[in-house]
Amino acid sequence: MGLKFISFASGSSGNCSLVMSDNTAVLIDAGITIKRLTTELAKLGLVPEDLSGVLVTHEHSDHIQSIDKFSEFADVYTSDKTLKCILNRNKKIVKVGDVLNFMYGFDIGDLHINPFNISHDAVDPVGYSITYENAKVSISTDSGVVTKGMLDAIRDSNILLLEANHDIDMLRKGTYPAWLKQRILGTRGHICNEVSLNVSCNIKSTNGNLQQLILGHISKENNTAELAYNTVYNGLCKKELLGDTNVSVATQDCSTQLFEIL
Repeated sequence: MGLKFISFASGSSGNCSLVMSDNTAVLIDAGITIKRLTTELAKLGLVPEDLSGVLVTHEHSDHIQSIDKFSEFADVYTSDKTLKCILNRNKKIVKVGDVLNFMYGFDIGDLHINPFNISHDAVDPVGYSITYENAKVSISTDSGVVTKGMLDAIRDSNILLLEANHDIDMLRKGTYPAWLKQRILGTRGHICNEVSLNVSCNIKSTNGNLQQLILGHISKENNTAELAYNTVYNGLCKKELLGDTNVSVATQDCSTQLFEIL
């Protein structure tokens, strides 16, 4: 079996994904209830006790709402600044993963974890690239701009969960207050469909091994799954960059299929 990935939920109400090899299973974020997590894991023949770690991207509630419960079963891994922020919010973390230099990367079982910086209005936000043998999964959401470091980190991924948060016209014409629109559009907010397309084109121009491109953190108010998909898929086709890559969408309310790197 190769490296596998599934998104249980992706969006402003909760985020949680799973990456696993033959011997190791880790979660990225803890934004769903323990009940839902248990149900989703059962579909894969797993229980919470099978988890080897929980990687936290940042301290916003849609990423940590159940971190106290999840930490009863698996060690929590995040930067020192993010951990301190979570604890200051009176979240109890039972088990904390011990790594020497978080941003330099570390191992959990047979998985190698590489955090990378993103630009978001949190204390120390990161995305993650996870490798097993020659296979690589990357998760990159909640970033207002795309940096060279972020691109370098995700470029050679086989599976990529990439943010396509909003359609700019929908956001500008929508009902959100001005301050919130500005936050989302800012350099520490979220990337839109067109930026997601640009990132996808950049990656596909040099990476012939991207098997699965999954668009995530899609706004219910300022985007649609269909619009995000069409923007990226049609844009890749127009530039003749799609190749063998499958494009799909991760949603808030139901899990994706289980993707495996072949």
